[in-house]
Amino acid sequence: MAQIGVTEVNAVRQSVVAGVIQQALAEKAQLLPLVTDYSAAAGEGMKELSIPRRDLFTAEVKGENSALSDQEMTFSNDTIVFSHIASKASIEDFAKIQSAVDVPSEVVKEIGESLARKVDALILEQLKLASSATPDHLVNFSDAVNYDIALSDITNARKLLRSNGKVMFDDEQAYLLVSPEQEEFMLQLSNLIDASKYGEQVVARGFIGSVMGFKVIVSDLLSDFETIAFHKSAVGFAAQSNFKLEQDRDLSNLADIYAGSMSCGAKVLQAGKRNVFIKSTH
Repeated sequence: MAQIGVTEVNAVRQSVVAGVIQQALAEKAQLLPLVTDYSAAAGEGMKELSIPRRDLFTAEVKGENSALSDQEMTFSNDTIVFSHIASKASIEDFAKIQSAVDVPSEVVKEIGESLARKVDALILEQLKLASSATPDHLVNFSDAVNYDIALSDITNARKLLRSNGKVMFDDEQAYLLVSPEQEEFMLQLSNLIDASKYGEQVVARGFIGSVMGFKVIVSDLLSDFETIAFHKSAVGFAAQSNFKLEQDRDLSNLADIYAGSMSCGAKVLQAGKRNVFIKSTH
């Protein structure tokens, strides 16, 4: 008689567990949907992924009997360097037996959520690398006493992104990331179109509305007196591999070991001209 054991169902089990981790990333990674994903271009054998960019031409008025200037096109690359991120946990048999909770399921879910938090941390680090070249995209709040965000901070960020980053605010992909501390002051702005006006549409986790062309996202990833205005093209992210979950046995401790890992990276693009980092002081 044919028997079905652990070996026969192991592939299905791994697929189901990997799906749990993928779902945890999708639900818990707040910043990942807000930046450009280049994962499709990342493959095995690559240590890094180069994203090409070029300078823009400047049109001019042709004068009588005068020659036009030759435009120069310079190409350069923004490089996403891959890192191996991972999370591991062990569950002793005795603890698993005596627990009223499905500990392995919770551990697997938390592995996925911890990887999601790490992905967000990688993206946030790059979002803060705004251009320091003139005009400076590292700016202080206009309120130099209480550091409360004001409409002038938002309009200044919009001006910088339009003039220096060439963001046209016509694709609904501009975001204003604010801390929970700043949410109170955002809600007091008469210009804010609150999220209820969007009906059933889910824009992003933490979405509270829009102002001056920015979708406003509240995130506890930021410190109290920090705000970042950016376009989706400000940062590139790439996952070189899908999530990998491994399980092993620790006989010395009579425990099961779970480990999840992936290879990924993030990089600020366009020389940091499509993000503006506002804080109390730089």
